[in-house]
Amino acid sequence: MKDIRMTYTDTDIFLSTYILTFFRMAGIYVYERVECKDAQTQKLMRYPEASFDIEIFILNDSDSKFEIPPDAIVISMGKKESGRLNRNYDIIYLEAEDSPKECMEKLLEHLCESYDQFGMEKACLLKLLNLYDKNYIMETILGTRFFAPDQDIYREVCVNYRRVVQKIYELNCDESKFLMFAYVYLAYEYNYYCKRLNEVFLYDVNSILDILNDLASGSDEQWNDLDLLYAQVYDDLLGKYREASEYYAKAAEKGYNAFACYKMGNIWKGEYRDPITALKYFTKAVDINPNYYRAIYKMAECYVSLQNIEEAERQYMRIVQILQARRYKQILRPMEIEYLYKTYKNLAKIERNDHNNINGAISYYENAEYLWNQICDNQDSYDFCSGFKNVIRKANSDIINKQYELLKDKLKISQIYDNLCTLYSQISNHEKAKIYEELLKKEG
Repeated sequence: MKDIRMTYTDTDIFLSTYILTFFRMAGIYVYERVECKDAQTQKLMRYPEASFDIEIFILNDSDSKFEIPPDAIVISMGKKESGRLNRNYDIIYLEAEDSPKECMEKLLEHLCESYDQFGMEKACLLKLLNLYDKNYIMETILGTRFFAPDQDIYREVCVNYRRVVQKIYELNCDESKFLMFAYVYLAYEYNYYCKRLNEVFLYDVNSILDILNDLASGSDEQWNDLDLLYAQVYDDLLGKYREASEYYAKAAEKGYNAFACYKMGNIWKGEYRDPITALKYFTKAVDINPNYYRAIYKMAECYVSLQNIEEAERQYMRIVQILQARRYKQILRPMEIEYLYKTYKNLAKIERNDHNNINGAISYYENAEYLWNQICDNQDSYDFCSGFKNVIRKANSDIINKQYELLKDKLKISQIYDNLCTLYSQISNHEKAKIYEELLKKEG
């Protein structure tokens, strides 16, 4: 497979999410690189030098500071007459009314014309894109991945997955490696959702492995996402961590699959209870992708378990610096909301328990509270699809809305109110303590 890197700024969250999720479903690994205009944050994001077959850039204005190689594909969100783009790039211009699907169609058209391996499966990729958009696969995948599972929406999710998997099968997926991968990938995703709910798997795991074996035997080239999916099946569905580790290692052997390193770290941290080894993998993931806030968060947890509170605090602060720009613009992804919220809580604990800094703890707890209130008061601003003018949530609207309620429950705001009530009492600010006492009562 061709090695692809997509570079975008922190304001291109909607389009990049759409593109990345589609490629992932089709089994095309895309290395994600986020550029931040904030100078302080940019210092944290020193990406390693690496060579890619295909470079994709998303530009949303004419003053981008990207260093763009001459053979890159540029998706321009600005005007055609922009002076910045008067060079010999392969430019895909987007009009204001263009939907993400129309952008993805233009990108696929370009890839299929320029690269034989895509061109031979152009029809299959376009069919998959139509299904992806029409049935809101992105929302279903992101919803079941990013939000806590819930029995109340289980049946609806089940119906959606079965319908989509069946429609991919009807597209003759056995004739296309991309469709076959999408077929088995969604089966894995649904089974993983079932596992999180302690439900019986809908799809037989051995059958999933059989299809992966067929896919592997029909390919004469290294396919990183195939190794990655093998690993996830062994890891997430079967709990066979030795086999999973072998496949994660294969996926990461080229040196820039941060997700595989992150998952390896999870195995060593969670299953083998070895924070030192886990830390090595999480650190490698962050070396590959300096914007990888989940890996940074796990690094901080490892440092806490190793009693290195100073380093843990430094890693938590990295997450704040990386995500705060999108927080203020209200374009955080759901999982980013959760991790930033937990980061504020953990920083507050450090200030309170290790530094005996009550005011510092109050400040961090109030940041967590502010984030929670933003979700409650303006849910649409945190909807990762709200930036798509032509994508209106329909089939999955009840699921997404329910999952936002679950997210708010998962964040446990009552704990924040309780801590703030106690801390304000300690500094004799009884008026503020009374406010949080009343809020705590309302939460029950």
